Order: sequence, then structure tokens, then C-alpha cells
Amino acid sequence: NGAPFEYRIESRVEGTNYAVCRVTYPSPLVTPLPQNNTVPAAYYLPRGMKPGDPKRPAVICMHILDGNDELMRMTCSMLASHGIPAISFKLPYYGERGPVGGPRVLADNPKLFLEALGQSMGDIRRTVDLLASRPEVDPKLIGITGISLGGITAAAAAGDDPRMHRAALILAGGDLDHLIHYARETRELSQTIKALPVDRRKKVEAILQ
Repeated sequence: NGAPFEYRIESRVEGTNYAVCRVTYPSPLVTPLPQNNTVPAAYYLPRGMKPGDPKRPAVICMHILDGNDELMRMTCSMLASHGIPAISFKLPYYGERGPVGGPRVLADNPKLFLEALGQSMGDIRRTVDLLASRPEVDPKLIGITGISLGGITAAAAAGDDPRMHRAALILAGGDLDHLIHYARETRELSQTIKALPVDRRKKVEAILQ
């Protein structure tokens, strides 16, 4: 959004082929839930990098619908093991960013769900900003990948931000409105949307499209 921001590297764990840094930075969208306004990320840095080395490509990795980190840890660790910096972060209302009920609050509140989609796009753009500022990263070679919901989010981000160099979309359908109404995992959200007054439902589905 053009505003300056700071990020913090809060810890660093050394591994055989890479180090993992815990990074936090402010979301560009401020919400009433304080913890949702800070983006927690894991930044995987390949070992053996030295000042003056050629800048490298980097990849943003987006998590699945239930917020499980295992697949993103595997993706980031594989990329970093092959010399490519990678970063993953929690989407709005997931993990430490969410309330006690976690991201299920989105299924009960279509307005909040739509706001979270917009916040996700802002958080991704800000993550691109962060990577582009890093001395080891080539800002012209920043890509994004994701699985399932992460793939849908990555596709939207790749279309939204012209700085994205590549996108690898895994198990990611293209029609979000259709998926919400027919996927087992989004049944509650579908029921909530269908229960809306006709005019509000049309507005929600238009935004999803």
C-alpha cells in the first residue's frame, strides 16, 4: 500500500542445509483483532550464502485450508536445500493470528471472510516487499506456490501483483464460488452464504467471482 514498515527476525535455528528464521511484520490491513494484525512467518535461508554472491530467486509458500504447516515446511525445506530462499506465513485468522475458535469464525461471517481474502492479498504483497528488500534475493525472480486453498490464494496473488515471476499451483481449482458450495471442507461457509438475504448473497458471490 506504499507505506513503509519494519520486519523483525526474532529467532534463527540452524540446520544442515538451511537456517529457519522466525520473522514478524505488520499486516497492511488493521483489524479489530490485535493478533491478526501481525504476520508470523518462517523464512528458510540456504546455508553457505556469502556477501557478494549472486542474488537468488525466492518463493512464497501458501498453506492449505486447515492451516497445517507440514506441507509448507516440506516445500520450504526442499527449496532451501536447493539454494532457493523460501518463506511461509499464516493467513489471516489462522494459528496465532486467530481467536480461540480459529479460522472457523470465517465460516460464520461472510463479511469477515471477504475481508480476510482482501487482507491475504495485502499480506502477500507485503511479503513480496520483504523478500525484495533482502540482500540475497533477486527482486525480479520472486515466485509463489500453494496447495489447495494456498494454491487458489497464490493464483489470485499472481494475477494481482505483476512482480510475481512464477506461480506453481497445486491441487487448486479455479472457481472459488463453486468450490465453496460443493466442497466438503467448506460446507459450513456455504450454508452461511446460502442463508443470506438474496441481495447480500449476490454481492458476496460477485466478490468471490
